[in-house]
Amino acid sequence: MKRFHFIYTIAASALLFGCSDSKDEPVPVDGNGVEAVQLNVSGVISLGAAGDTRSVSATFSPADADDIDYYWAAYRSSDSKVFTVDAGGVLTAVGRGTAYLTVYAPYNTEVSADYEVTVEGAPVTSVTFNTAGFSQNITSSSDSHYSTDLARYVTVAPESADYRSLLWTSSDESIVDVNRRGYITAVGGGYATIRAEAADGSGVYDEVTLHSTYSDWVAIPMDNWTVTSSPSGTDYGGAGAESIKTGDAVNLIKPGQTGGPAAGEDMYILIDMGQPSPVNYFTISHTWIGEVSNNNNTRVQGASFYGSNDGNNFTAMQENITISRSVYDIRQELNNTYTYRYIKVVFDYPTATTGGAHCVVFTNFRLGEKTIYD
Repeated sequence: MKRFHFIYTIAASALLFGCSDSKDEPVPVDGNGVEAVQLNVSGVISLGAAGDTRSVSATFSPADADDIDYYWAAYRSSDSKVFTVDAGGVLTAVGRGTAYLTVYAPYNTEVSADYEVTVEGAPVTSVTFNTAGFSQNITSSSDSHYSTDLARYVTVAPESADYRSLLWTSSDESIVDVNRRGYITAVGGGYATIRAEAADGSGVYDEVTLHSTYSDWVAIPMDNWTVTSSPSGTDYGGAGAESIKTGDAVNLIKPGQTGGPAAGEDMYILIDMGQPSPVNYFTISHTWIGEVSNNNNTRVQGASFYGSNDGNNFTAMQENITISRSVYDIRQELNNTYTYRYIKVVFDYPTATTGGAHCVVFTNFRLGEKTIYD
């Protein structure tokens, strides 16, 4: 089978030595011509950090080709952000990644070959938690999760490492969760180990173990509650004790006032929860009443809790609990966990009644159980 190859003119060969920029068209000749080009490497060409260099040289084949004296090698990089290559075949690492080196014959581009080039970059040599910057004992709760950015407390070295990103993992995400940026959230109680590992494949990492004390505040469902009270009114948008179940305002008339209990009697609410339930905290919210000249006098200032399982014989749970009148929303723990079906709450109140303060008004009264997990 007859094949055609190229012999170049004198002008073209002069270009070979950099003596001229002119090129003559190659002249096809019949004979045993160059068919392939290969480098003096095998497999993937590896470079280290930015600035690392490596030289390659090309060989055309077959070695006895009639036109081999007219061939020289040219080089190009598929991505100059990974590596560059000069006319002499010297590769220079630029940035971490993978690209391809093409070696070819300028006047016969069908004679070419591609080689994979990887630039490893400068590896991470250490990852270190600065544990002095944060507490390893954290406190969180179901309504106020503790969160912080642990990435602020990690040092990655050296500064010249090409790829300084970290992979974040938690040994137990049901206790402390961590996102891909190193932001942790305590969601349960116990111990969890957070690992920050270099993402460059170097295998370098550091770990820190966190102890999470987690409080779970669970309000008792009110669907089966029956709520009664001492005499109530409807002034200032308030209503009877059953309003507790809907979250609306409750209006209790102060003893000795018109329509209220007799002077010296209790102002109270009585809750039948339908079954014995553990209770160790309560919530209550004050209201703002525009018609009253001194709103503080319409706010409860204390409470005593009593429990019963038959609805007749009540035992003191905790008495004389102070309730701040200067804070609108209050969540108060009891001194123990008590399990009763009936809860009677006797309120203490300001005795002043002038300016429309003949009653107390409150909302969001709840009973619940706080459980601590650690």
